Amino acid sequence: MTFDPAIEIFSSHCVQNIDSLRSTPAALKELGYVASNHIPFSGDAGVQDILMTKVDTAHAFSYQFNESGSVDNCALVLPDTTHARSALMTFVNKRPNLEDVTKETVSFLSFAPSEFVAFLVKGQFWRSKEQGETGMNFGLFPSPHRLLSDTPAISLSVERNLSLEDPLSDENRIALLSTNSKFGELIETLKTVGLTHAPDVQEIIKNAESIGYKAKASDGGGYWLLSPTFGKDIQLNLETDCSFEFALRAELDSRLTPEEIRNALYSSLSADPKSDEFASIGHNGYSLKLSLLEESRMFGYYYFILQH
Repeated sequence: MTFDPAIEIFSSHCVQNIDSLRSTPAALKELGYVASNHIPFSGDAGVQDILMTKVDTAHAFSYQFNESGSVDNCALVLPDTTHARSALMTFVNKRPNLEDVTKETVSFLSFAPSEFVAFLVKGQFWRSKEQGETGMNFGLFPSPHRLLSDTPAISLSVERNLSLEDPLSDENRIALLSTNSKFGELIETLKTVGLTHAPDVQEIIKNAESIGYKAKASDGGGYWLLSPTFGKDIQLNLETDCSFEFALRAELDSRLTPEEIRNALYSSLSADPKSDEFASIGHNGYSLKLSLLEESRMFGYYYFILQH
């Protein structure tokens, strides 16, 4: 069995039509597909996932529709076989600038429709953006719908991701990690607030307060260092087993890779890499650990961490 015709329809009517998915159900109807199953979302009034099937056809399509008439995503639904999964993966892997975001997506499933969570948690997810085109999210997961003869199905969905930007040029990457960038400002904060008196917690607090920060003790031990600029984004000995830990939250361009950020972090502080996990800094007679903690690569959220 070949799934090429079904994948071609998915490509032309969903992927290439990503900015006009509202027209997809009507276009599928013209091809002979009819609505055969509806899954309403209990948490969102008027929102439902609709399956469109065609007589004597082993595949189907589904889409999420809300009462305003918009279509949030579209999916190709195939029998859940090794052959079908392979065909869908081949299609996904041809997408430009493809990035796997399964870990991040699964961590946010609490916001997904409850009817879909059990299926989505078993899935794989990617984002993709061709230069100058609309960004997209792809998801491959067991479908909540069933095909002919109650056959279990696999679903490849696509939706718009308007937050995605074009890939960075080499010049853009250099600029985003320069001393005049947001990254550079964070490095300066790490040096002046965190490193200057490390690992002396009380001296760090005293110095921070002298330049406008406010230390707020945490009920669980440790401190927040608050400022109009960073809010609660500096943590001092907060929820740690180390004798000293200074953690500065960084919100950076999500197109930068963790490896690029880590290398720039180490280089900016003349740190000596010791492993894939940390580098060392000799300071004030102490050997400190410097590391990068990835909170969400999808959104560009990290922590710059000093420890002793």
